[in-house]
Amino acid sequence: MKLLWPYKLCVRFEDGYEVVINGNSDEDCICKMGDMQDTHGEVTWYSGYCDEDYVDGEYVGRENFVYE
Repeated sequence: MKLLWPYKLCVRFEDGYEVVINGNSDEDCICKMGDMQDTHGEVTWYSGYCDEDYVDGEYVGRENFVYE
């Protein structure tokens, strides 16, 4: 079973570590991202996760995804 979180961010840190952060809100993801900076250094890039279930990090559901 695949767990679909309400929000997801893709993040890259100074040390090259890349991760997808899941959370209940955008603020939740940002907070988790900040906590990881102690281990991996400054954030060098981040973006909202995008696939057929997410648009700019927010869950929309596959049935609501708009193909451009």
